[in-house]
Amino acid sequence: MIATTSSDAKAARLKELGADEVVNHRTTPDWHLAVRRLTGGRGVDQVVETVGGTLEKSIRATAVEGLVSFIGRLDSGTTTLDTSVLYGSIASVRVVPAGSRAQFIAMTGPSPRTGCGRSSIATSASTRCRRPSATSRPRRRSARWSSATADAPDVADRPHGR
Repeated sequence: MIATTSSDAKAARLKELGADEVVNHRTTPDWHLAVRRLTGGRGVDQVVETVGGTLEKSIRATAVEGLVSFIGRLDSGTTTLDTSVLYGSIASVRVVPAGSRAQFIAMTGPSPRTGCGRSSIATSASTRCRRPSATSRPRRRSARWSSATADAPDVADRPHGR
């Protein structure tokens, strides 16, 4: 696994956690080229993109028919994407929605024991989960609900069943 980070301290921690290689994107702005070199020019099979503003570099670091899992938009700036980069890579970009804690609890239901979302972990005996009010919960519209589709019509209402 190849990781990117912004500091040497984080790089050391990533190595401790099992990263094979770490590229500091602050000292190596063309980190996608470094990733290509580390993989012998092939690229990586999957990139987990959390910044957003580096999506094009993530695609460039991906192997032919690789996958970019686009999870977040930590970079609030507006970016453009050269579609020829996406077309030439033959990579897939999959948006993975992430929502709020209230949306997670609304989606999974509260734990009978703690009242928290089913996969939450209490860090101390005094930790309490606040249940979202009825007005803060998005309506569940389909079995495949996610924060990104909370307001989408049911599958049957979509053109061509999509």
